[in-house]
Amino acid sequence: MRTIALIMAGTVFCSFSLAEAKEVSPMQMSLGLYYYTPKVEFIHVVLTGAREDGKSIKLEISKQLGGKVLTSKQIPVSPSADKFTASFPIWEWSEGRYVVSAQLLGADEKVIGSVYRVFFKRDIKPAVGPPTPANPTIRSDGIILLDGKPFFPFFNTETYVYSPYITDCFNIGPDRYGKLGIIANPLDQRKVGLPWVTRENEKTFILLPEEDEMLRKIRKIVEAKKSDPSMFLWFLKHDAKIPMYRGKEQRVRLDNVKELTKIHQFVKKLDPRHLTIIHVEHGQGDRWEWPSDMTPYRNCADIIGVAPMASYERWLIPNFVKAIEEVKGILDPGKPLFIMIGSSIPAAECRTAEDIRCASYLALMHGAAGIVFHMGHYGIDPSYTRHLSVYRGLSREVEELFPIIASQQPTTDTGITVDNKSIDIAVRIHEGTLYVIAVNTSNTLVRATISIADSAMIPKSIKLLFENREIAPKGNGFTDTFTPLEPHVYKLSSGLEKR
Repeated sequence: MRTIALIMAGTVFCSFSLAEAKEVSPMQMSLGLYYYTPKVEFIHVVLTGAREDGKSIKLEISKQLGGKVLTSKQIPVSPSADKFTASFPIWEWSEGRYVVSAQLLGADEKVIGSVYRVFFKRDIKPAVGPPTPANPTIRSDGIILLDGKPFFPFFNTETYVYSPYITDCFNIGPDRYGKLGIIANPLDQRKVGLPWVTRENEKTFILLPEEDEMLRKIRKIVEAKKSDPSMFLWFLKHDAKIPMYRGKEQRVRLDNVKELTKIHQFVKKLDPRHLTIIHVEHGQGDRWEWPSDMTPYRNCADIIGVAPMASYERWLIPNFVKAIEEVKGILDPGKPLFIMIGSSIPAAECRTAEDIRCASYLALMHGAAGIVFHMGHYGIDPSYTRHLSVYRGLSREVEELFPIIASQQPTTDTGITVDNKSIDIAVRIHEGTLYVIAVNTSNTLVRATISIADSAMIPKSIKLLFENREIAPKGNGFTDTFTPLEPHVYKLSSGLEKR
């Protein structure tokens, strides 16, 4: 009788046989970090929620599922225990990706539940900052260029939480609460001095100063900063759809779009070299009586930062791509889109390292020109070490991956397909090499085959970026395993410029 496990972000929610469905308690696996540096000597694994009818847990670590097992342990399950731990020395292991699998075994040694986690061992070098002075331009497809080369802003909102695990990763600053995670020499994003919000009873609104006073303040801020070599971005307004008013004695409701457009034009007149940005939600409106549609705001700044509803949902990934595509359909093709990803919204406990890495790859693949991680409100508790550790390693991957994403898309059908609808793929040609970026958008373990119609494109061995492993193709393609929400980047062939 074959047993099937349903896995949600590394958690077994139920296990059932083909003959009879049977609900079980979830088993969860926790690893301390997502990226481990060479200085870390051990990896610690914590398992909770094992079923009462489980007799033991078999732990294995390998470079890829089904491959050579590097180390393993079998842990007896005691009905009185609710937590099981194991440690493995990793100081002699090479850099790359590793898979930890935990199988819950019954009395007959048959598997009654499985859970998987990926971790990376990587020597992460100090970040190299963007070129200065920053003279950004916008390519016709909305990609930002610095010195003529694609540049991907990767940064966070203001947060007051400190953690040693989130460091040297964000290339735009400053964060006024201690520069959490910002690299040593970031580019600057500066506010132009507009007020935050006013709350009266159940009403939330923006009360702007009189126009002359407002413009004088903006002028003072812009003139003082515009010649700074690190200056990059003028932040006009967060939550730009919150109703705007002016007047202390008798308030007058303003047209937000007209007011923001006027401010944008004023800033650009003072400083035509640098870019402007506003932030809007899309798909929200009921709570604050804001308009749910962002369409009127699409030309209020050089860059539109958007928090689609999917970014703030409890489950981040299921509607994420659909939301990005909807926003891209509203914006002009040449308008840069910064996607906000809710790292601490709706709550930090709703987000995992897998969520953040998966969403970042999907944002890149579907046209984002930058990513902003929302770490505000209650922030991310320092105890979420694995989540917090993902940003530094991810920032290096994004830095290497973005020039590939921003490169030529094949002008004709490459005949590259995948046999599983949960896998989202993008194909690029960069410096004569063909790349396939593939992301598992499901919360289940997936084994997928990527087929390539043109056999001339299939090399003898396929390299995976960031993972220090290779795959041997079979026939007209190759097969690989994706843990829940996991991306892979395949480097297929070279010499395509001659084709």
